Amino acid sequence: MDKIAIKPNLHAITLPAIDRITDYARPLLWLRKGWSDMQRTPLLSLGFGALFAALGLRAGAFWMGRGADGDDADQRIPADCAVPGRGVL
Repeated sequence: MDKIAIKPNLHAITLPAIDRITDYARPLLWLRKGWSDMQRTPLLSLGFGALFAALGLRAGAFWMGRGADGDDADQRIPADCAVPGRGVL
């Protein structure tokens, strides 16, 4: 039986250039500006934070199978699986 070897032409593939990071303090500048915004308008900043946290928790509950109304309908035990006086099988 003959073996088939596939050898890609690597010269036809162009990879994107890699940027060099020269300013390592850039994330710290972003955090400093965020803290400045927080100090300037604390109620607005905390309000937006609470809003997005609540939306995230709600979306997480929805995606975890609780449904749009928070009902655990798929977690209920069917009546035919319960034994009177003894609970669930």
